[in-house]
Amino acid sequence: MGRGKTIEWIEMFHELERYHQKHGDCLVPQRYSSNPRLGSWVDRQRQLYRRREEVKASPMTESRINALESLGFSWNIVTDDWDDMLSLLKNYYSVHSDYLVPARYKANPKLGRWVNTQRKVYKRLRSNNGSSVSRNGSMKCNQTLTEKRISLLESIGFNWSAKDKDSWSTMFEELQSYSSQHGHCQIKSYSTANAKLGRWVKRQRQSYKLTLEGKKSTLTPNRIALLKSIGFIDNKSSKIINRIKSDESICHLEEIVSNEVVICNIKSLESSPSLSSTEYSRCRIKDTVTKIVVVMKCLSLLMTTIQMTTAFLK
Repeated sequence: MGRGKTIEWIEMFHELERYHQKHGDCLVPQRYSSNPRLGSWVDRQRQLYRRREEVKASPMTESRINALESLGFSWNIVTDDWDDMLSLLKNYYSVHSDYLVPARYKANPKLGRWVNTQRKVYKRLRSNNGSSVSRNGSMKCNQTLTEKRISLLESIGFNWSAKDKDSWSTMFEELQSYSSQHGHCQIKSYSTANAKLGRWVKRQRQSYKLTLEGKKSTLTPNRIALLKSIGFIDNKSSKIINRIKSDESICHLEEIVSNEVVICNIKSLESSPSLSSTEYSRCRIKDTVTKIVVVMKCLSLLMTTIQMTTAFLK
């Protein structure tokens, strides 16, 4: 390897160090307008690394690999860090209650760029019917934002348009419109006609369940009131809760009554010397059967409640 090439590599590495200091990562765009040479060089390092991995001739030495990795250099920008960035996005939501991360987010520039990229890729995918276009115009399968990743983002309520300043309100308006047309809010999460709305509705049910359990939830009191105003909660969850309470009361009441009946009958039997032992045994059996019937009825009511709850959470 020539001395001149080595010096050039070191100079470009220092350029990358400065980029890293400014942006917090080494994700230099291939067409980096501020420093086009650096963008091309970074892309070249990844190509040389892949050649080395394929046991082909490459000037990518172990010392260069270590130097680049000391800056957190990513050898495969397509797959690296996606899950980590999703976790950071969730953390952002827990603080800001939305996913509208600015493209130039000072607290975490990398997250801002990542979120912006997801929206751009999604828009391109939809305009190209699920494929991205290569430079020569041919279609190729997108490897950055798969359908699985799209589902993961939508499952947490990610809004694909940065202009949507209140995605929750937008989805609520859609649900309100659906309720007006169909007379109910019971949209299945697997509905093909209203897939996005169905997934959103499922998240609201799950969030409300967390609220009832006293756990952290994205549903504020104001949002709960809005959902109640169109019968979303009252039609399903509140009825289930009331039914559970009612069933528990019935079970408790019937158990008390049953106990009293058995106790009273047994006491009356014990104080009646005229009864034979056979008649006494029959009465005890009858009282025992009565209690079993009450218990079976309570179990039946419990199973009904479980089925209703399961149907609500689907």
